[in-house]
Amino acid sequence: MHSTVLPIIRKQLENNTEEDISEEELFRYTRYRWLTFDEDEKLTSRCRKFNVAALLAAAVNAVDNGAKSCVKILKCIEGSYNIALLLTMDNGMEVLAKLPNPNAGPSFYTTVSQVATHRFAREILNLPVPRIYAYSADSSNAVEAEYIIEGKATGKPLSSIWYDWSEESQTKFVSQLIEMETKLASFSFRSHGCLYYKEDLVQKGVPARDLQAPLYTPHQ
Repeated sequence: MHSTVLPIIRKQLENNTEEDISEEELFRYTRYRWLTFDEDEKLTSRCRKFNVAALLAAAVNAVDNGAKSCVKILKCIEGSYNIALLLTMDNGMEVLAKLPNPNAGPSFYTTVSQVATHRFAREILNLPVPRIYAYSADSSNAVEAEYIIEGKATGKPLSSIWYDWSEESQTKFVSQLIEMETKLASFSFRSHGCLYYKEDLVQKGVPARDLQAPLYTPHQ
């Protein structure tokens, strides 16, 4: 049985400190204001309500590493299109939960395309992309919203260490970026558009071609 006790809820501030917030503030956009007549509309388009307990249960079930509950929710610094929550489990493991805001576009396609692109980068290109543990593109689920549960990327913000590095270390880092960009440019796609898993489109009732040849071809 998973714990039903609500964990600590905090949000990340611009200076990388944290402060306590209410559960309601998980849903609302609070980072910026608009000095325009349509501010309410802009704020509403960046607000996403969801079932917190169900999301935590989905995350605990997805990691499958002995965690029994989530003990802390940290709302990451807000972007324009997603709510991002760093979830800390009772065994210390951290995972990221992402939920698209209404202004992100069609939530189904936004979610499944992110998943397919993410896994393409990780499994085909072998880029250091965190693992996706679970996702749902159907807002009729228990969470009442589309979501992605993925691993937390290791490391520190580059801005916090860049100027402490030697020139040799900086050059090595830039070389690694170039290697990753080279991998991204090494594949030719036979069609324009976004990446999707065929089964996701079929589930939505969207016709999907049964490709007899690979969708992408690595350059020789």
